[in-house]
Amino acid sequence: MGVVMKKVLFAVTIASAMASVPAIAQTGSDVEVEVPPLALVLEGLSDVEVSEVVTAAQADGAIDADVDIAISDAVSEAVAEGLISSEEAVDATAALEIVASNAEFFDFDILEAIGDVIDSGEFSIEEVRETLEGFNSLSDAGKAIVGQEGFDTDSGNPEGYALYQSLSDADKAIVDNNMPVLD
Repeated sequence: MGVVMKKVLFAVTIASAMASVPAIAQTGSDVEVEVPPLALVLEGLSDVEVSEVVTAAQADGAIDADVDIAISDAVSEAVAEGLISSEEAVDATAALEIVASNAEFFDFDILEAIGDVIDSGEFSIEEVRETLEGFNSLSDAGKAIVGQEGFDTDSGNPEGYALYQSLSDADKAIVDNNMPVLD
């Protein structure tokens, strides 16, 4: 994985981990009360309760804001260090924001996959962004299919190609015309 993607992955991981670190809350009486880590709280909740917490957090924007800040900081640092150009930074930021907002649809480490694709030199950050924008425009059912690690548009991979064939015609058109990394 390239240096840029490692930095970005690290920043996003740190932002996500912030939700699992215990915090100290100040009360009105100068008494510190330890707030348990979010991960520990979530362990004790049912699936329905977890869904309600996630929905509430997304509505409030708190978790998304932490991830957005981490992405922005990581990309800015990569530009400052000369690892990517300002044009590439725009594409990297857009791509990472799409990944963050669609994380539940990927059954594999999408950030590592992006790093590998860019490191190989076969695709640019711009092509990755274009592919992720195409992914973002898929139906939720299409995202769930395309987000599987085994998904493939090549008929030489029967299992992956069967996933492709299970897409709606509209989603197939998006994959075929708007997702260059998958061709």
